[in-house]
Amino acid sequence: MHPSAIQVVTTVAEQKDAEAIASAVLEKRLAACVQVSGPIDSRYWWNGRIERASEWIVTMKTRPEAYAALEQAVLGVHPYDQPEVVATPIVGISPGYLKWLGEQVRIEFAHVDPTSTEAAPKSEVSKSSGSKRSRGT
Repeated sequence: MHPSAIQVVTTVAEQKDAEAIASAVLEKRLAACVQVSGPIDSRYWWNGRIERASEWIVTMKTRPEAYAALEQAVLGVHPYDQPEVVATPIVGISPGYLKWLGEQVRIEFAHVDPTSTEAAPKSEVSKSSGSKRSRGT
């Protein structure tokens, strides 16, 4: 059996936003498991200089075929203009966990209309510079 799972990660500035993302994807059964960790220390290029921010990381485990719908759900509640939403293939996974993951994620809810613009991301004001922040780390 070839593993068929991915791990998707995003970051947000506030714990409440991380919890909102976790709830959104779990309630839609787009992920089997979501972990909220933080705060973490992020460093990134923004507006020509290196910035530093405290963020929360949201790690979601799902099936590859649910990615498009999961991404749309994340973007629908994410406060950044252009958040990081990164999927990584899971190359090794225990058979029992993979079976459980597959049973929890409901692909019938994962249909996405590629022409839809309903999930337009929102913006956030950067605490460090006072400017609109549209990056994800």
